[in-house]
Amino acid sequence: MNSRLDELQAAILSARLDWLGEFTRRRQEIARKYLNTIDNGRIELLSPPNAEQSHVYHLFVIRCAERDRLAHFLDEHGIETLIHYPLPVHRQRCCKNARCDSRGLSAAGSHADQCLSLPCHPRLHDDDVAKITATINQFE
Repeated sequence: MNSRLDELQAAILSARLDWLGEFTRRRQEIARKYLNTIDNGRIELLSPPNAEQSHVYHLFVIRCAERDRLAHFLDEHGIETLIHYPLPVHRQRCCKNARCDSRGLSAAGSHADQCLSLPCHPRLHDDDVAKITATINQFE
């Protein structure tokens, strides 16, 4: 596909670029709150980035062996989650002929089966973050 921005889309994007630094700082702040307050043995936090100051936290991903049950639990408490990458690359139809380890890619498959993205948008209020972490910590 060859896609170009029209003038209106370019003007909107240009104006929104001024907010990028503020949005990145806010997502980093939310991520720090998640990292410091999620305390549930059923939840696995991903390894922290090597250079935290440059991580934009476009997504905040956790892992849970009972991901679907956790997502349902959070939904029942009014917390929306998403599964951004439910299918690892080696299982996608377009890559069916790609060569990979004959034993499979168990880590990629496990991650795809367990990953869940928590809300991490820059307009999320501190009260919302506190509710999300408290609810995750109540998950049994």
